[in-house]
Amino acid sequence: MHAQREAAAIRSEGERFAAELRAQVHRETEEARAVATELSQRTAQLRVELEAELKTKRDESEQEALRMYESAVKQAQQATEEANKAVAEASRLSAELNSEAERILREAKLQASNVTEDAQRNAGNLINQSRRRAELLARKAEAYANAVIVDGQERLSRWESESNEIEDFLNTMKSLMSTESMVAADETLVQSELEGTSASITDGSDAEIDYSEGTRASYEPIEVESYEDNKRD
Repeated sequence: MHAQREAAAIRSEGERFAAELRAQVHRETEEARAVATELSQRTAQLRVELEAELKTKRDESEQEALRMYESAVKQAQQATEEANKAVAEASRLSAELNSEAERILREAKLQASNVTEDAQRNAGNLINQSRRRAELLARKAEAYANAVIVDGQERLSRWESESNEIEDFLNTMKSLMSTESMVAADETLVQSELEGTSASITDGSDAEIDYSEGTRASYEPIEVESYEDNKRD
C-alpha cells in the first residue's frame, strides 16, 4: 500500500512538471509568432505608404527612389521569410521538447509502477532527477524563444531605419523641386532690376549703379543635403 502511494506521488509529480513544461514552451512559441506577425504587418503598412508616395514622382530621381523601394520591399520580404522560418523552427523545437517531456513522464510512470523497497528509497532521487531534466529543457526552450524574439525585434528596427532613409531621400527630392522655383523667382527679380537700370540710362542719369550687392544676395548658393550625405550620417 505504501509503495502504491509512492508510485501515485511520483506519477502526479511527473505529470505536473510535464504540464508546466508544455505550457511554458507553448507560451514562448506564441510570443515568437507574435513578433513575426508584427513584422509582417509593419512591412505591409510601410509598403502601402511608400507606394502612395512614389506615385507622385515622374523623373530620374523617381527611378532611384523606386529602386530603393523595391530593394526595401525585397529585404522586408526576406526578413518576413526568415522570421517565419524561425517560428517554424521554434514550433519544431516545441514539439521535440513536448515529446521529450512525454518520454520522461512515461519513464517516471513505468518506474513508479514497479516500485520496490529500493525504488522507495530512491523515489526522492528520481523526482529530483526528473525535475532537473524538466527545468533544463524549459531553460533551453526559453533561451531559444528569447533569441527568436530579439532577432525579430532587431530586424524590425533595421527595417524602420531603412524606411526613414527613404523618407529623407524623398524629402530631399521635394527640396530640390522647391529650389527650382526659387531660381525662377531670382531670375524674375534680376530681369526687373535690369529693366529699371535701362530706364535710368535713357533718362540721362550719370550716376554709377552698383549691381554687385543686389544680385549677390539674390544668388546666394543654396545648400541641398544629398541622400548620400544623409546615409553617411
